[in-house]
Amino acid sequence: MLTKFDSIDTLKMKFTVIMIWLIAIAISGGMYLLLKENNTVLWIRVILGTVVALSLLAILLRCKVGRWFTLLGVYTFILFPIMVSLVPIFLLPDQKVIPIDMEQALIHLLVGGVVVYFLSNRESMEVFYIQPNFFQHLLFIILGTALIAIDIYYLQIFY
Repeated sequence: MLTKFDSIDTLKMKFTVIMIWLIAIAISGGMYLLLKENNTVLWIRVILGTVVALSLLAILLRCKVGRWFTLLGVYTFILFPIMVSLVPIFLLPDQKVIPIDMEQALIHLLVGGVVVYFLSNRESMEVFYIQPNFFQHLLFIILGTALIAIDIYYLQIFY
């Protein structure tokens, strides 16, 4: 059953469900624009599109694994502007340091923070039938940082 609310639900629950749908629509639209404009090889685009499509379908079907993939992507989105400047210092000391674009970092933080809130508030936990867990978010932050580091290291070696 797709994520929906009942007439007896609270206003905050209804708003949370509507925001989950809007998050899914926004992520799918952003992924469409990214894949349309991106010049990467076809197999990477297919894998990325498939993972995002399955993740979006999973959050709309109330699957906690889909929520995990979505939160991992959102934390990666939040951390990307900052990590692009910090990770090369440790992985690629020969490269020049890129300054942090604070405006872009703030936009990523605000947009990503709203998404994380609506996927992690009490009403969302009821929708996904799970208990809140702080360490889960810490794990996603670590994994997001690792994904960004792998991406930066991969792009440096092959390009």
